[in-house]
Amino acid sequence: MGLRVLRRRILITLFLTLFLVFSLSFRLAWLQFWRGPELRVKAQASSTYAVPVQARRGDILDQKGRILAISMDMDSLWANPNEIPPEEVDRVAAALAPLLKQDEKSLQKKLATPSAFVWLQHALPDETATAIRKLELPGIHFTRETGRVYPEGMLAANLLGFATVFHAFYGVEQYYDKELKGEEGKILLKRDGIGREIPETTHEYIPPKDGLNLKLTIDATIQFICERELDRAMESTHAKAAYAVAMDPYTGAVLCLAQRPSFDPNHYSDYPQETYRTQAITDSFSPGSTFKPITAAAALEEGIIRPETGLYDSGAYTVLGKTIRNWNGVGLGPTTFATAFAESANTVFARLAVEVGKERFYRYLEKFGFAEKTGIDLPGEVTGIRPRQDKATDLDLAIMGFGQTLTVTPIQMAAAMSAAVNGGKLYTPHVAAAFLDQEGRVVKEIQPEMKRQVISEETSAMLRRLMARVVDEGTGELAQIPCYPVGGKTGTTQKVVGGKVGGAYIASFVGFAPVEKPRVVLYVAVDEPQGMYYGGQVAAPLFQAIMRDVLRYLDVPPQCGPEDLPVEVPRQDLVETPNLVNLPLAEALSAAREAGFLAVIQGDGGIIARQVPAAGAKVPKGTPILAYTDGSSPAEGDLRTVPDLRGQTVREAARILHLMGLRLEMDPDSTGVGVAQDPPPLKKVPPGTAVKVVFRPPGEAEEGSANQSP
Repeated sequence: MGLRVLRRRILITLFLTLFLVFSLSFRLAWLQFWRGPELRVKAQASSTYAVPVQARRGDILDQKGRILAISMDMDSLWANPNEIPPEEVDRVAAALAPLLKQDEKSLQKKLATPSAFVWLQHALPDETATAIRKLELPGIHFTRETGRVYPEGMLAANLLGFATVFHAFYGVEQYYDKELKGEEGKILLKRDGIGREIPETTHEYIPPKDGLNLKLTIDATIQFICERELDRAMESTHAKAAYAVAMDPYTGAVLCLAQRPSFDPNHYSDYPQETYRTQAITDSFSPGSTFKPITAAAALEEGIIRPETGLYDSGAYTVLGKTIRNWNGVGLGPTTFATAFAESANTVFARLAVEVGKERFYRYLEKFGFAEKTGIDLPGEVTGIRPRQDKATDLDLAIMGFGQTLTVTPIQMAAAMSAAVNGGKLYTPHVAAAFLDQEGRVVKEIQPEMKRQVISEETSAMLRRLMARVVDEGTGELAQIPCYPVGGKTGTTQKVVGGKVGGAYIASFVGFAPVEKPRVVLYVAVDEPQGMYYGGQVAAPLFQAIMRDVLRYLDVPPQCGPEDLPVEVPRQDLVETPNLVNLPLAEALSAAREAGFLAVIQGDGGIIARQVPAAGAKVPKGTPILAYTDGSSPAEGDLRTVPDLRGQTVREAARILHLMGLRLEMDPDSTGVGVAQDPPPLKKVPPGTAVKVVFRPPGEAEEGSANQSP
């Protein structure tokens, strides 16, 4: 019995031993063969730590190779807290805090973290890095990273965006971040069980892959011209914002994309965040009369009308019980479509849109790209807004026909106008021209992308001639450039705020030059100009100033001989108004005249008590100064005396009324001199009253009377 029990125990022990040996063998085999690679990686990871090595971010160049954004090597600071003795943490933090301009307690917390790697600060200035090295602090290390620098400051800032060490924001920096940033490298260091670096061990270096350089379609000189003129327009009009988009109509390449206000990407944190956006693609507004060429294109392409087609414009067009009127009431009378186009008759374009019909009108909206994003290679693009086709009425069509009740972006308008004048081909706008490696070799070239044929070449040619007439003899006369045939269209749009039409305006102009073979299409807009706000008076001169210098820069030959070139008139600089306050009338008139100003005396007193503009205000030389005598200075809410505006140009009338606290009301595309007004001269009215003035070309002005109502 005892022997049998002993045998049983021996067998059980043997069985258990064999089972244990088999289990351990299986476990070892499983760990070695099945999980071996995984465990080797974990073991290596636990005994090593990686110091990241940033790739060099690619440069951004203009089309001529001029650097707009560049990356420069800088020292970045990191710490290995495991190498810092606990009793040294406070001393190290106290030494670093003033140099890094960081809170000492925050640094203490970082340096006491149970970790082998903690970032302290990126992209240190050279003098700071040198000072830290001299301290020879334990556990403190450096690595090289690249910091972003924009050599041209604010130039093309909204197009470029900006980049930090880890992220890219806005513009091409964000859109092409993957291509520009490259691939990060690393240095692998060995460490012991408590995280300390093992001296004299082999460090593995995995080099970074540098990013590609990006060449843009933007020309820095053209961009500079656009931004310079926007600055001048902002100064002279005190506008809320201004935009300019220039494009090669035959490729969709963007030559300039500028806006004001803007920011300096080298110091982006000093500027409001709303200045970062590329508003030419992120904001939309009603195009106004700049949209009329699109309505004309649809009607011409469908054979509904031709430039020489005779019309009778009564000055009013009624649709669904609502009457659309022209500014002069009686309209153009017997005329042609070419003349109606040049004179920007709303009634004619309203009728055309209705005749084109809803289905065809919406089809042309889609063909010209107003129903979709243009596809430009920049982030944040939006589409415009228009009435739903299934809900649109003939009244909607009529109003859209002259550019209201729908919104577009500046880039959509520039692309559509390019298609209208280049033979009918719609191209995708683009700002990237090519990607280059660090040796300057082309890795990828961006080819023009034609989306579709929108209209025929014949229709496009008719549009070019119609728009040339607008500049030659219509509402766009201030866009004329000596010896360069120019085509274009003015626009004045009353802004909609909170779903309601407000009192602010956007003045715009879209045009091209030369007429028969356009080199450049340019769209400009001035948002909420103060005083004068009409496209023909505010935006057309802005277009002219930009286009003139761009054509010269591109060496586009003038189409006239040297003897035909007019003498250049220097740009009118802003001058300070003289101080007329407390002067007797005779002295005030003399002082104003000597300074180059006209003083308009208000009141019967003998001493000047107040003047508008105030003394020292910077205004164009010749601006009228309203000088109020003692006892006549208008307090808030007092009545104003309506001036006689007979014989005054649109610009002069608007300036005088603005200075008196009154508003000018007229047809947006009017030209010539004042012939009639309501209220009449000398009538007393409250501040802010609108004075409706009829303007006619000088030859017709003699037939009018300043005392007539429009």
